[in-house]
Amino acid sequence: MDSKICVFDFKGNLIDQIKKQRLGISSFVVKNDLIFSGARDGSVIVLSYERECFKVIAEFGSLNSITAMCVSDRHVMFGDSKGKICVYCLKTYKKVCELKKYPSKINVMVNNAKYLISGDDDGNVIVFNLDDFSICYRLKHKREVISISISPDELSFATGGFDKAVQIWNLSKGSNLGKYFHVRPVYKIMYYDDLIISCSKDKMIRMF
Repeated sequence: MDSKICVFDFKGNLIDQIKKQRLGISSFVVKNDLIFSGARDGSVIVLSYERECFKVIAEFGSLNSITAMCVSDRHVMFGDSKGKICVYCLKTYKKVCELKKYPSKINVMVNNAKYLISGDDDGNVIVFNLDDFSICYRLKHKREVISISISPDELSFATGGFDKAVQIWNLSKGSNLGKYFHVRPVYKIMYYDDLIISCSKDKMIRMF
């Protein structure tokens, strides 16, 4: 929340400190040789490592706090505290479109080459087609969706949130493949090979 980006080498030595945003950094993505940083002041910056230092090569943002972000091979996509998703071209950094499909804060966004999946404070999960940003389907949790993970084979994905549930879905169709529960809210889920790993406020880590 000090608005600094600290870069270290693999030995733990500090390489650089970057402070280009006014309020705390809330979303952060590293892709190839670029760093994408979203902040509570609504700004998004793109950093490139050139001549032994990091330089800002693009800057854009929202009027609202950035709350989630992901990057595909073609687009930079970020969501804000008012439920808006902005899409920018990764080559030109020009705005492609806005997706105003949520009534509340966007908490998480993930993508693969074909789909963008996002979840919000009202428990909505929306899957977009990355070719034209049309909605493929909508899914629902009873409370806030906090974490989403796509399987390594890209056939399914899992969602988790404050309703204590981890739900597994078919990625192409949106059909429910199963679910399991924690005792308290789910904070993080991820696929590891053919396992789904989830952690919760109940201090438990479960594998399914």
